[in-house]
Amino acid sequence: MIYLRIVFPITFGIAFLCASLCWGYKFDQELGVNSLQGTRPNIVFFLADDQSRPDHAVYGNTKVPTSTTLAFSKQALVFDRAYTGQAVCAPSRSMLYSGLYPIRNGCFLNHYAIRSGVKTLAAYLRELDYHVILAGKSHVKPAAQF
Repeated sequence: MIYLRIVFPITFGIAFLCASLCWGYKFDQELGVNSLQGTRPNIVFFLADDQSRPDHAVYGNTKVPTSTTLAFSKQALVFDRAYTGQAVCAPSRSMLYSGLYPIRNGCFLNHYAIRSGVKTLAAYLRELDYHVILAGKSHVKPAAQF
């Protein structure tokens, strides 16, 4: 059950991001253009919450119509195995955003903050002059590092 509640949403979010970037590149190649030349790619990272493997048709669900994600999955990278270092919301998210296990980033229990000085994906993107927005349910602290 932990896999379904924690790991799948994270995995789906990563797969969606990777597939979005790859699909854009494939589309450019088919048109014979390079839209990334001289520009930076837009990065949109979606992290879905409270969704699990059996919720989507790509993993065999026939009761809930998820035609959009099914169509997207045919062009995307789809994971069939994923693991998390912590089966709790905030530690799992902080691990995803920092690339460090919860015991290393400091957020090893829910409602804890990551240690000061831990760099997150948002911090790295800001250094590259990206405009970073964290919207919706985040459950990560301190806000300045995200």
